[in-house]
Amino acid sequence: MTELTDERRSAQRFSLHLPLALKFTNGGVHAEDTFTRDVSSTGISFYVGVRLNEGMLVELTLSLPPGDLLMSPIRVQYKGKVVRVNALDEGNFGVAAAIEAYEILPPESFNTTS
Repeated sequence: MTELTDERRSAQRFSLHLPLALKFTNGGVHAEDTFTRDVSSTGISFYVGVRLNEGMLVELTLSLPPGDLLMSPIRVQYKGKVVRVNALDEGNFGVAAAIEAYEILPPESFNTTS
């Protein structure tokens, strides 16, 4: 079945299934490990097993593995805001977050357990 929606994205998106660490505050600090659905220069969409609310601030750490273009892995930490939440099957949610700031983490950040 094909789903038709109005295209609201202002930047090209790339379908990437990459590890993503999510942190958010909702009556305490919560952390979830998940993966991306797609990534663009202005936002990230991902899947998660907890309900987030639109407008919620999130911190996302994306791990880019080495490959044809990267000689070594890179971790990027994003700060963003949830702009859309879609309920999926079995208590999972698709979330879109707008990127407000980012920082490329130093290589030694791979050796920490945060």
